[in-house]
Amino acid sequence: MRIQQAIAAALACAAVGLAGHRASAQPPLPGAPPAAPAQDVGAETSRLTKLYGLSNDQAARVRTILGEQAKKADDVVRQQLPLDQALGRLKSVKDEEASRVADVMTLEQRSRYENDSRPALPSLPAAPAQR
Repeated sequence: MRIQQAIAAALACAAVGLAGHRASAQPPLPGAPPAAPAQDVGAETSRLTKLYGLSNDQAARVRTILGEQAKKADDVVRQQLPLDQALGRLKSVKDEEASRVADVMTLEQRSRYENDSRPALPSLPAAPAQR
């Protein structure tokens, strides 16, 4: 039972981390684990607008994209797939979101957004000394 709870918690955290926001607050399904707090689409739109200087038209289009993608992420979580499948699908949703948001931006905004979105490479441990 603890393993199932750990998997459910990991999946909920992954959904939040990859999706980054939720289209609207919805009550959890009966028997579903409690959802981790999710970032609001409006707050994420405001953050992107300030960070990249989006116009009102761009912000409206980004808000629509974020809402659609959040719904897709929620749908994946509700399917209760095996963890590896769910994480793969959530990553695909997040990748699609990033691509769609970038398409709304000017070349300068897109360049900054893509640079900011690139994950940092983990530091590798030093190789043992050769004798």
